[in-house]
Amino acid sequence: LEGEKRRLLRYFSEALVQGILSEQISAELGGDILEATILFMDIRNSTAIAEKYGARKFAELISMIFTDVMDLIFSNKGSINKLMGDGLLATFGCPVPKPEEDAANAVWCARQIREYFGVIGQMKNHAGIEEELKFGIGIATGRVFAGNIGSFRRMEYAVMGDPVNTASRLQELSKSLETDIVIDGTTRARLPDEVDVHQSEIRTIRGRTGELEIFTISQAAPH
Repeated sequence: LEGEKRRLLRYFSEALVQGILSEQISAELGGDILEATILFMDIRNSTAIAEKYGARKFAELISMIFTDVMDLIFSNKGSINKLMGDGLLATFGCPVPKPEEDAANAVWCARQIREYFGVIGQMKNHAGIEEELKFGIGIATGRVFAGNIGSFRRMEYAVMGDPVNTASRLQELSKSLETDIVIDGTTRARLPDEVDVHQSEIRTIRGRTGELEIFTISQAAPH
């Protein structure tokens, strides 16, 4: 059991691992509808970096970054739902939602990721890469399906719903807004008043009908 726990901890937060081992997270198909905060992160200019330095060097760079970023996510009570090449999807509130904490934890985490990229940006030739490393993060909060999907041959613990799509689109929007962290209005409403945010004039995102409030996070030091 301890061996299985150590292996799982390489991929998931301790809270999620405990849920799996205690069978709080079912091994059967299906899941629950719950409120969670979704964080979608993407590394900028990755195609050009991979083309210049080759697949092996690029993989080493991504592994270095993801190792550190995942530690930040776990330390802020988040879980890694999916790694997607040069991006990742993290959840705050799955499988046990804490609406009074999840949004704030996600934003604190995003600000710490910003600080991390600032540190490695000051390092010359980090991991053998000379280019400046940049990132974008989108954060959205709302009701999602969280549970096991697939078949008896292979299952995956997944989150699906509008907040997942919104977080992805907000991450894309961060490029045109020339910023690195963009959140939706539901996330903003759950943050402490001292968090410095700026409301965007943009109220629509690609692939989504209707308007929504969009905010960017200031460059203030992380929590």
